[in-house]
Amino acid sequence: MQEAESITGHYSDWMLMFLSFVLFILAPLLTFIAAKKLKQWDEDSEEETERLERSIQRYQSVLSIFMIGEMCISGISIANLHTETSMVSMLSVAAVLIYALIVFWNLFFMGKLIKYDKKINPEKRGNFFSWNFNKEWLESCDEREKLRLFQAAYYTQLRTQFVYLAVFIGLLLVSNAVEIGIVPFLILMVIWVSQSLIYCYEYEKKR
Repeated sequence: MQEAESITGHYSDWMLMFLSFVLFILAPLLTFIAAKKLKQWDEDSEEETERLERSIQRYQSVLSIFMIGEMCISGISIANLHTETSMVSMLSVAAVLIYALIVFWNLFFMGKLIKYDKKINPEKRGNFFSWNFNKEWLESCDEREKLRLFQAAYYTQLRTQFVYLAVFIGLLLVSNAVEIGIVPFLILMVIWVSQSLIYCYEYEKKR
């Protein structure tokens, strides 16, 4: 287990910089493709409009997934700052700084994708860089979109229960082979219980 942690920690900085480079290219590329499709968009075609909306939403999802992966790996790089080797620490600092810049880079292009979505749907409201963006955006959605969002949230909550159960079983199997301590189980408990409590709270709130 310690050897696996050592290998992960050693290559995490390079992984973070590689993902940052990919996102540096991917964010403007997807935005450019979306802008090109928007110029060719036939406003009178409902089928083409829905296809364009789906494409822009998928581009946003791809960028969000990359951001989540980078954030998790950046945690390993930040942990590397506490190592004794100064060269490793400097590499971690460089990787984290590059990642921080890429965060703003990515948010800029995410904001442009949101603007493209608003051009397709002028009734949509909300400033992407505002704290109330999600609330305002949801309020401006029509009933069909709200139903789709609520169904997606329900099935996400349902299926993540199986994911957490699989992770728990995996941790049990790994703990019989190597010493992993109680921290992984505590983290899983916090995440699992928190999601269940939030779901129950929001469900009761909507009554």
